[in-house]
Amino acid sequence: MLTRTHNFGHEGTTIEFKTSIVISAGDHDKDQLFVVFSTACAMMNTKGGIIYIGVRDNGEIALGPHYGIRGDKEKLHIKTNDAFARWINQKIATYFFDEKYVRGKMQAEEYSDDVICIEVKKADKVVYIHERSSTDRLAYRREGATTRIMNKGMIAQREHDLSKEKAEQSAACKQEQSRLRILDAIERKRKIILFGYCSSNSDSKEDRIVEPIKFICNGRSLWAYEEAKEKSGPCRQFKLCRIENVKVLDENWTHEASHKEVYLDAFEWSRTTPPTIHISILLGPAAKNRLIENAPEAKKYLLPLDKDQWSLDTDVHSLNPVKSFCRDFVSSVTVFAPDALKRDLGDNTMPTVDIEEEDKAQSPQTEIVSPSPIMDNHNQAVTNNDENKEPHIYGVKGLIITVKSVIDEYLQAWRRQRREISPCAT
Repeated sequence: MLTRTHNFGHEGTTIEFKTSIVISAGDHDKDQLFVVFSTACAMMNTKGGIIYIGVRDNGEIALGPHYGIRGDKEKLHIKTNDAFARWINQKIATYFFDEKYVRGKMQAEEYSDDVICIEVKKADKVVYIHERSSTDRLAYRREGATTRIMNKGMIAQREHDLSKEKAEQSAACKQEQSRLRILDAIERKRKIILFGYCSSNSDSKEDRIVEPIKFICNGRSLWAYEEAKEKSGPCRQFKLCRIENVKVLDENWTHEASHKEVYLDAFEWSRTTPPTIHISILLGPAAKNRLIENAPEAKKYLLPLDKDQWSLDTDVHSLNPVKSFCRDFVSSVTVFAPDALKRDLGDNTMPTVDIEEEDKAQSPQTEIVSPSPIMDNHNQAVTNNDENKEPHIYGVKGLIITVKSVIDEYLQAWRRQRREISPCAT
């Protein structure tokens, strides 16, 4: 038996307390059953939830011979809680449109001797209710602990959101089914057809017959052998999100000897040989976050320099994805290498040293002090000889160049240290 102060949680989007389902606490002419059912309607149109009948707003159970659900049963001449719950369920037809659908989404049952609960599931369409004396369609939604009526704009937005959720669930379900079929084919060494594969390289959509080798990129892509592409490199990556459907063929692999190992780079480009193009890029928070979102494999290649900067110093298969990425985040990346990438980007991601005469005239003739020398792993200062020193640059642009120099020296020292501690270094 529950105590008076049983913990039901707090009222909110998914929890509601009602002292009675028959007697209104304030306006006795108010249809209390409609108030409770409109809350259930709102929960169906939001996230679902639970309505506790026989509980005060402060979470205490409403006890007393003529109060709470005891008072409700007395007024309705109902003796048991089970009979009271059945009475509530029968009243669904009185208030809700699409009674059959709603019965599958809400159910009243006994919670304890003094509490009835109505469990409400989230609906996959907009649910409507009407008052007992009217046939006007009304839709409600939950906003925190409040039940609000929905206007036409809210209803349209809800229908759009539900349609989007259904499409995403359908795509996820189809992708999971495809993944299971591919796993079966890999285990049995069978060929498969990738129906309607959308290739971004050829800008085409076609069926592809392949020999699946393994999943890569945390299961988001398939590494497979394709006989039709023998000349251009038969082993390639297929993204699962671009596959419409998969069929396992009654045909065993015929080119297992040609199955090659895959080498992924930080941008999740794949080849059958290790990446050879070295890049060195400094990333800000926006660029770093987007890179990890688009290519989670990149996380292991990032070196944090401080809380707002990360170094991406690694080898890649191609500069194409790197160029696209840098153009999208030109204000959040600084490219140090290679020079070919800087030229292709037009040096837009590098500070410039171009100082006009008017800048020189307006700049205070104060010498920018060189940064403290960066110490390498032998604790020897990294310095330049006097004859190799560049002319001093003044003003804000000079400060930018100085900062770049510090970062450049840091990266060079870090790369030297990494080579020396690498177990493969000889």
